[in-house]
Amino acid sequence: MDVEKIAYGRTKENANVDVGPESIHKYMADAVSKQYALDYLFPVKYKKSYLSDAHLTGDIHIHDLDYFITRPYCAGHDIRYLLKYGLQLGKRAASAHPANTPEVLILHSAKWLGIMQANFSGAQAYASFNTLVAPFLKGLNEKQYKQLAQMFVFEMAQMSVARGAQVVFSDVNIDYGVPDILADAPAYGPKGQIDGTYSDYYDESVKFANALLDVYYDGDSRGVPFVFPKPLLKIRKENLKDPNFDEYLLKAHEVSAKMGSPYFLNQVTYEDESIAMCCRLKHKVRPEDLDDIKNARMRSTAIQNVTINLPRLAYIADGDDNKLQQLLEDRMEKAKEVHEIKNAVTQKLMDAGNAPMLTSNLDGYPYLRMDKVRHLIGILGLNDMVQYHTGEQLHESKDSLKFGWSFIRRMKEITDRFTAETNHVYGLEQTPAESTCYRFAKLDLKYFSGQAVETVKGNIENGGVYYTNSTHFSTSANVPLADKIKDEGLFHPLIEAGAISHIWLGEASPDPEALMSFTKKMMTTTMNQQFAYTRDICHCNDCNHTYGGTF
Repeated sequence: MDVEKIAYGRTKENANVDVGPESIHKYMADAVSKQYALDYLFPVKYKKSYLSDAHLTGDIHIHDLDYFITRPYCAGHDIRYLLKYGLQLGKRAASAHPANTPEVLILHSAKWLGIMQANFSGAQAYASFNTLVAPFLKGLNEKQYKQLAQMFVFEMAQMSVARGAQVVFSDVNIDYGVPDILADAPAYGPKGQIDGTYSDYYDESVKFANALLDVYYDGDSRGVPFVFPKPLLKIRKENLKDPNFDEYLLKAHEVSAKMGSPYFLNQVTYEDESIAMCCRLKHKVRPEDLDDIKNARMRSTAIQNVTINLPRLAYIADGDDNKLQQLLEDRMEKAKEVHEIKNAVTQKLMDAGNAPMLTSNLDGYPYLRMDKVRHLIGILGLNDMVQYHTGEQLHESKDSLKFGWSFIRRMKEITDRFTAETNHVYGLEQTPAESTCYRFAKLDLKYFSGQAVETVKGNIENGGVYYTNSTHFSTSANVPLADKIKDEGLFHPLIEAGAISHIWLGEASPDPEALMSFTKKMMTTTMNQQFAYTRDICHCNDCNHTYGGTF
């Protein structure tokens, strides 16, 4: 560990980490934690740890190694836990009764995500946020709605308490109205008292959803978009039949056209209810989860993510389909081993009493239920793997697209087998890969330079290299947008743990109505799970103004 380099240098590994004493201390601690995990946690064969070696050389990437022994990955929370039990934070922090006013509820809900961020390494999300808050909002006027929405968004966007003084990586799932899955569930109001069912609060839910969009449209005091909490807007088939829905949907696209903030979750094509979080992570509600939803236990956790370096498989296979499949099996087995080790060390931490928030059992169950966690196997560089193996990128022929789809289908078959073998839920995820796409490309240029030079993207001369994200098409693909979105969406049904398509707006200021029309088309004619409109936005530090486009 080079302490001076960490203390006086800069890192670009995580765009969410600002520079400061706490982040410097985090990176020093990270170095120790990562080294411990690699040296002592993974099994040894032939005098070396084959899992550590697979990570270090770039066959796989074990995400968040710095927290491998201390924290699970991402979590979705049920705000009703706070409504029933208040804030019970252990022996050394003040406890609080369930909220009696909407203002206190908002503050409790923000605090809870900050507290939980100290117990998880990844994103923290609320399911059906506006719906579950709605019983507190009866009788409020429009100004009060917006004030509460501002209070929550600003609290979350300014709470630099997480992992090296980061702002909490947070998301809120926003419904239009009340989803069927909650309509008949008991509604928790002030002091944790049940007051009807959530279907009684349809109007309040819609009003609060609109108020949240108003806050996202305004941005902060400088007009800068709110990065967190990310708004994940669920669109359901029944919403499209509601005569008032278009007004709400247009407002959402006014936010997208100006700020690019919302993510849209397609529950028109995918009618099964789900909880979304992180950059694309999505947990489908299974039949065995319905009792938890009715009884205020709508919690969801991904324990770990391990990503496979797909382009390297093609380099080693050198055109041999059978060898390509064998290599895939080997890498995915390694990923499964990592997950099972993560399960064991997490359980050991909890059994030792060193994760009290995760073992608290106010509702009769541990807050982190190990029998419910999900295990993610990430996809990275499918386009580049297909390019090397077939000679064409995904967008360049139907045959290459079909080959790529068949490969991901095989990955899904393997994760389904893992689920059956272990009784743990495994699933594929499109890895966000902020730094992993760069790391894999750099390592492949080192170990497989003759092959990688043909497929890595970016600028090899200055070191700005990367692989194409997950199952996405190359960003330089000259393909009509509608075709790109439709073809990328073909992979989404296979990637149950989360997939997204990004629609890059660049410097344009698009017509919100045109965006809304395009969204409806995507929702009803493609297989895309999630998508987001992404704008180029520039903030001037001298004049303190924010502009669309770049300068």
